[in-house]
Amino acid sequence: MTSDHELSDTMRAYAASAMDYAEARFDVALDYSERSLEDVDRILAEWTRSGLVNPERLSDGEREGLRAFCETIGGYVGEVAIRNMGGLGGRSRFGKTWSRPCSSRTRAYMPPRRHQ
Repeated sequence: MTSDHELSDTMRAYAASAMDYAEARFDVALDYSERSLEDVDRILAEWTRSGLVNPERLSDGEREGLRAFCETIGGYVGEVAIRNMGGLGGRSRFGKTWSRPCSSRTRAYMPPRRHQ
């Protein structure tokens, strides 16, 4: 089983890939700021410009490309949240309800905000 540290490293690598992808494909420089999520939203809008993507209608190669894209964008969004709001990445631990699942296997843990 992958450790939380290894998973965090993987998600940071996905985030870096998202930055490279955004720069190469859309000439957008992502910078881990909350504002950069607007750029991510535009990238997602471009992906769904002709309608929602239906994985059942994709070839195996297209499904793999979609999976990789989702991991990459998800890694970036998670890293933006961690860098701007705190927290850490890791696998879910039963009984903890710090976040919603990112996928069936992982969660991005975000400690509850303290109200002041």
